[in-house]
Amino acid sequence: MFNLLDRCSGFIGSTDDYNEADIVLVGAPMDFTVSFRPGTRMGPQAIRQVSIGLEEYSVILDRDLSDYSYFDAGDIALPFGHVELSLQRIGQVVGRSLMMKNFPL
Repeated sequence: MFNLLDRCSGFIGSTDDYNEADIVLVGAPMDFTVSFRPGTRMGPQAIRQVSIGLEEYSVILDRDLSDYSYFDAGDIALPFGHVELSLQRIGQVVGRSLMMKNFPL
């Protein structure tokens, strides 16, 4: 379904079934236009890796992650240095998620 995506270790508590999810988590590892201190392209994977240490319940919001159904679709496979093509791929993945009635995040 997501042939433009690289699946990876998922965000804490994410479901394995895309069709059950209301929310789809998608990483866009892109920092080709930066001229100083690149590295944001590693952000989506870093967030997934540290998600295991997150508290699932928020006292401030009085909400729990387990009350939500979300699917971690992984990172969009972006061709390094090709901004226009990368933006097209991001648009395709987000558009597909919206067509499937999932909220892309």
